[in-house]
Amino acid sequence: MSVHFPDEIIDKILVRLDPKSLIKFSAVCKSWRSLIKSPTFIHTHLSRTIQPNNQNDSHLLLLVSTKADTGMIYSFRWDNPEFSEYTRLIDRFADNEERSAWYLNVVGTCNGLVCLSLGYNKLRIWNPSVRRFVILPSPISEYIARYAFGYDSRNNDYKVLRTVNLPGQTECYQAEIWSLARGSWKSLGVGSTGRGFLSELIQQPALVNDAVHWVQLNTTKGENGIMWFDMVSESFGETRVPQCVTKMLMLTFRHEENLALLTWDSASEYHPCSYDIWVMKEYGVQESWTKLFSARHKEFIIRPLCWRNSGEIVFKMFGGGLLSLDVQTEQIKYLTRDGNDCYFLDYYVESLVLLGEANAISY
Repeated sequence: MSVHFPDEIIDKILVRLDPKSLIKFSAVCKSWRSLIKSPTFIHTHLSRTIQPNNQNDSHLLLLVSTKADTGMIYSFRWDNPEFSEYTRLIDRFADNEERSAWYLNVVGTCNGLVCLSLGYNKLRIWNPSVRRFVILPSPISEYIARYAFGYDSRNNDYKVLRTVNLPGQTECYQAEIWSLARGSWKSLGVGSTGRGFLSELIQQPALVNDAVHWVQLNTTKGENGIMWFDMVSESFGETRVPQCVTKMLMLTFRHEENLALLTWDSASEYHPCSYDIWVMKEYGVQESWTKLFSARHKEFIIRPLCWRNSGEIVFKMFGGGLLSLDVQTEQIKYLTRDGNDCYFLDYYVESLVLLGEANAISY
């Protein structure tokens, strides 16, 4: 005797499954396939996955490059004691003539999507969970650029910001925005900002509250500050760093759902680095900046990569290694000290985004 479940019960069961299982079940029948690939189901599945009480469904994703006879091998690994491999990057991302020499960089990750840069103005948006990717069209301008990746929650859209300095004009930049929903680039015009707009954008921009943030030295107000770009309004802005910050070196990153700022002094053989971490407790409120902790250590670091669920901060060291700093005990743990170069580390959730995207390529 067959048992028939109401459609609403089937929906509630399916939305709790992981992407790999859902892809298999999409082959059961046409109605299930149509449901699983629908924008409403994909958005509902993502909303449930990224809820704060579902932290066990999120992982830290580490990109590692390894030298081989055929060139560089890029792989994503989970941030666990074994650094077990999650997936390797496919060579279809690069053109035929470039596959042996392509250089990969992660622009950012959000809601299961990974934005990849393959060198000179070649971008891909990739979801390894559903094995699909989108090739971005060539940008409007051909200059070498900096990129940032983010999410527009109001319109449920994913966007890439591209900024370039105009030749011979160090204080002027040209900005463009690409939208997954639109599928094309749009010029945001030419703007003016503090000197070094691009040269200071060497960190991984922090995505908080639908905006990407990065430290800008010598802003239009003549002081160190934090530049931001709002993915919803598609506009730039800036905010001040905490007034009592005295250290010159600083980078933005995300602490839980808050904007955070790491400040530090240069280290030497006899003078260890002194670190401070500040958190903006209430987004957009200057007075809510709070010092989270201070620490000292002799290691030379490049920048923070991510805040772990365990309460540790992962730093990238000179030479490509990773170390983890426990903010409570100030104990250092070396995660990698081998020859592999670790390019990226951030939270990652498995999602269905791109599964129903008509312009996405399956592999």
